[in-house]
Amino acid sequence: MNRKIALLIAAALIAPALAQASSVGVNSGLSRTPATDGYPGGGSSRVGVTAAYDLNERWTFDLGFGLSRPKADPITSGPLAGKTKEATVASLSLGSSWSPDFAWNSNNNWSFSLDIAASPKATELSSTTVTLEQQTRNGVLSGEAETLLKSVTSSAGFSLSASYDTMGDSNWETAIDLSVSPNRLATTQSVQEMVTAQGTTVTREKLAQDCATTQPKQLKLKKTCERLNPLLGQQEESVVTVPISLSIDETIYQNTEVSVSGTYYWYSSDPNDIGYFTLASAGRPLPGTTTKAPANTASFGTGVAIAPYTWSTAIAAAHKLGPVKITATLGRAVYLDDAGHNNSIGLRAAWKISSHWRLTGGFSSQEDVDADDVSTRSYSGTAAVKYTF
Repeated sequence: MNRKIALLIAAALIAPALAQASSVGVNSGLSRTPATDGYPGGGSSRVGVTAAYDLNERWTFDLGFGLSRPKADPITSGPLAGKTKEATVASLSLGSSWSPDFAWNSNNNWSFSLDIAASPKATELSSTTVTLEQQTRNGVLSGEAETLLKSVTSSAGFSLSASYDTMGDSNWETAIDLSVSPNRLATTQSVQEMVTAQGTTVTREKLAQDCATTQPKQLKLKKTCERLNPLLGQQEESVVTVPISLSIDETIYQNTEVSVSGTYYWYSSDPNDIGYFTLASAGRPLPGTTTKAPANTASFGTGVAIAPYTWSTAIAAAHKLGPVKITATLGRAVYLDDAGHNNSIGLRAAWKISSHWRLTGGFSSQEDVDADDVSTRSYSGTAAVKYTF
């Protein structure tokens, strides 16, 4: 879907929702990862608007729209300087919560939620390093080249959750939530330019033309083209991620809350293929066939900014001090395929100014440690305002 059309649709949905909403909120956030030897550095910014509508005591509906803009540190030197392009990512969400009007739920202890979210296609041009490998009879020949990569990515998913809340006013009250949230991420990637070993920039069209006109006697160029051909087309990849989450929240003496949560991540295929442009099977024979030609592979050495998780967990504690609620959070997540882990800490304050207005602000820090024990620390800040009619 064209991004402008998606924005118009979102505006058409948001405008009437704001007019009929029970509450309206605006949120924003900034994040930053400093440069290290293994990471060039970058950050992101985002802004969003949400609206909630309470139909009655059984049904609640909500609508959200957001824009985020990942921002890598600019390339200021080299053949690809000034050629990268950041993508503005739009997202739209629709949700509903229902508390059944049945005898077994007379106290509204149980509630069920359904949320649907989608993000239309966004196009980004980024610089990365491509590793070329050729399997010969004498071993594997490999080399690297700086490359301008075009990536067109979109996503869509939904979340189902079931919640139980004791809903009492004693000194110990419990809330339990279980959710399943499938999400499909799809990306189409292709090489736009490549820098040769001599420092010359060659476009995708020029590479394709040279390889198409290669004569059999041009053995050196022919071998190069055998390694480049898999990269000259568009490689489409998609993966479905299914996070399964469980959280338990305990309210102690009404003013203090302690919660524990955990999430396990299931993938329909290897998520490392998304953003890595891995073409491990290019040039390889299909099962049951034979070939005399050596196999060729090509893969990018860098992927998406967020590494895929195996599982994550967090513990949080909150306390009310008059109109202000302060929450501290500790988290840990483990990356897929023993790629490392991260530890995070966050602090958030919510100030209920009046029965209508509420302000929220927060700050968090995360340390990522890869398989080689190289750590990178990132920071993020958030701010939000909510008005309840």
